[in-house]
Amino acid sequence: MFTMGLDVYTRGILLLREFFNDVDVKIVAGNHSRAMEFMMYMALKCYFKDDDKVHFSEDYKDTQSYVFGDTSLFFNHGDANQKRLIGSIPAEFYKEYGSTKNRYLFLGHLHKLEQINSENGITVHRVPAICEDDLWHYQNRFGLGNTPSHEIMVFDKHNGMISSNFVYFDRNIEERDDKNAKGI
Repeated sequence: MFTMGLDVYTRGILLLREFFNDVDVKIVAGNHSRAMEFMMYMALKCYFKDDDKVHFSEDYKDTQSYVFGDTSLFFNHGDANQKRLIGSIPAEFYKEYGSTKNRYLFLGHLHKLEQINSENGITVHRVPAICEDDLWHYQNRFGLGNTPSHEIMVFDKHNGMISSNFVYFDRNIEERDDKNAKGI
């Protein structure tokens, strides 16, 4: 799994590098494999160590911030106390919060899409996980009947989020490709 993840993230960063002059990479570890996610981040950092377009943060805290013009983006896995997390952003990131007019906090953890109304001047957005059909997800009833998808958001540096679209993953695509390759 680590090797596959390293390949996917490496390819993704290389693709972004083709279209952007600067690619900033930050780590926001989850609650299942924090150590492995940190190792993945460090492996990517080593791979791109001599690349002048790809930049890695030296900040490894659970909550990260990124400022893009008048827009600040905050990230946390989302397994912390949500009310306290939202309330703590202006205190912990007072420079980023105070210098921007569009503020977003992105959370994961609960395996569902959820748009929470703006609180404390921050739009809170929970993004879904792309889950496999494994025994744990089945037993805990996560993702049953859902089509795996990932949300892609586009931000304008002055106006905040300007679009949101979903990329859907077909669970049967490999099976269909195998059948097509065999002429079935």
